[in-house]
Amino acid sequence: MAGEVTIISRRHRKINGKYYARVRYKIDDGHPLDILRQVENKSAIKPKQAEIEVELLKNGPAQLVAGKVTFRQLAQYAKDNIYVSAVYDDQETPVQENTRI
Repeated sequence: MAGEVTIISRRHRKINGKYYARVRYKIDDGHPLDILRQVENKSAIKPKQAEIEVELLKNGPAQLVAGKVTFRQLAQYAKDNIYVSAVYDDQETPVQENTRI
């Protein structure tokens, strides 16, 4: 997800009695995406929208949308980066623990 980010709108929503700041954006000419963040009260919406917008323009959308991964992507990441094969010596005892978290 690289490219130029364009902010479409800044709005707020009330879902189940809680307020959310919402920023809609596009990457290049793609389809619109949005980011929702919960806020304490209605007066905290505009600062949170500004914070989301600054973070979006500074770090890019990949940083913010990283929480939306499929189980398959998460499992592949765990296989590649977390789980490693054990190392054994001549007596077939583990030489070291290879757990990385």
